[in-house]
Amino acid sequence: MHKIGNYFAFSIFWTYLWFSQYMLIWYSNQPEETAYFQSRTNQGIWKGVYYLTLVINFLCPLLILMTKNSKRNYTLMAFMAILIIFGHWLDFNQMVMASVSRDHVTLGWLDFGIMALFVGMIIFFVTKALARVPLIPKNHPFLKESIIHHT
Repeated sequence: MHKIGNYFAFSIFWTYLWFSQYMLIWYSNQPEETAYFQSRTNQGIWKGVYYLTLVINFLCPLLILMTKNSKRNYTLMAFMAILIIFGHWLDFNQMVMASVSRDHVTLGWLDFGIMALFVGMIIFFVTKALARVPLIPKNHPFLKESIIHHT
C-alpha cells in the first residue's frame, strides 16, 4: 500500500507540468497563447472548475498522502485513488470543454457514463490479467521474510 501511495503522490508531478506550461507562456510574453488560461481563470463557472482541479490534483495528494500512516490506510487510499482519477478526468474535461462551450459547464449523464465505461474496462482487464498468474510466488526462499517485512 505504501508503494501505491507513492505512485498516487506522483500526481503532484502533474502540477509541475501544469505550472510549467503557464510559466512558459507568461515568461515568453506570448499574448496569443494566454487565451487558454484567460478563458479558464477569468470566466464564471470555468474559474471554479479550474481551481477545483488544482485542489483535487495537487493539494489533496500533497496534504493527505504526505504521511506514512495515510499510505497504509486502505480506506483512505481507495478514496484518494478515486479522487485523483476523477480529478484528472475533470482536468481533461475542462481542457477540452472550456474551449468548446465557454458559457456553461456541460456535465451530463453521458460524460459520467463514458467515464464509468472506461473505469469498468480498466477494472475488467486488470483483474483478468491478474487472474492468469498467482499473486503469491511458490517456493520462493524469502517469502516468509517478505510477508512480515514492514518499513
